[in-house]
Amino acid sequence: MSRGHLSLPKPQNAVGMGTVKPQQVSILEGSTFIVSDPCGDVRGGPDEPAGLFFRDMRHLSRWELRLNGRELDALAGDAIEYDEAVFFLIEPTGTIYRNPSLSVVRRRHIGEGMQEKIELTNHGVEPIALELSVLFGADFADIFEIKDHLAKTGQHHVQLERDGVTLIYERDGFRRETHICAPEAFFTEESLTFRLTLHPRETWKTEIELSVALTKALRCRCGHRQWLSQENLKPPWE
Repeated sequence: MSRGHLSLPKPQNAVGMGTVKPQQVSILEGSTFIVSDPCGDVRGGPDEPAGLFFRDMRHLSRWELRLNGRELDALAGDAIEYDEAVFFLIEPTGTIYRNPSLSVVRRRHIGEGMQEKIELTNHGVEPIALELSVLFGADFADIFEIKDHLAKTGQHHVQLERDGVTLIYERDGFRRETHICAPEAFFTEESLTFRLTLHPRETWKTEIELSVALTKALRCRCGHRQWLSQENLKPPWE
C-alpha cells in the first residue's frame, strides 16, 4: 500500500480502473423493492423501471450520491440478502497514477421504506474538508405508467421539515408520501448535504431513513431488522 493513499485491487468484473460492468442491483421485502445501479444510485426515467417502489408505485425516482459534487466510482455492488445490499465506492481521481484518498461504503436495507448506512473514510495523511450529498426526487409513477409510457397526472409537493423532507403526491383524494430523514444534514427540496472534515484514517458514519405512506396518518417507519455482521462484509481494499 502506498503511503497516505488507498491501494486498491482491480476487481474481476471491472471494465476499467475503479468501475464495474453496467448492471442493476435489486432487493425486496414484501410489497417494497428498489432497483439501482452498481453504485447504489437510482436514475428512474419515464420508461426506466429503476427506483424505490411501494405497492406498485415509485416513491423514489432519483437517489444519487455525490462527493464534492462528483459521482463516485464503484468497485463492487450487489445484494447480500434478499432485502439488503452493499456498495463499495471510491472517489474518482481522473488518472491511474494516483490512488484515491477517500472511500465510501453504502449499506442498504429495504422494508416498508429504506435505511441506508454510509461510511466515509479518509485513507490519506492530511485532513480533508468535504461535502457528501444525496440528490433525490419522486415522480410517483406506477408500474403501468412506466411500462406503457403514460403521462402522470396529479399534483406534486415538497415539504421541508426539521431533519428531513416529505415528497407528496395527490390526485382526487389519493395521496402518497416519501419521507426522508437525515439528522445533521442540510436539506433543500432536491438534495441533502453533510459538510464535514475527516482527519487522517478517520471514518465518519451516518444513517438516512426513508419511510413511505398512503396517507400522512399511515406513515410507516422502515422495518428495523438485525443487519448482517459488518465483520463479514470487508471492503475490497482490505
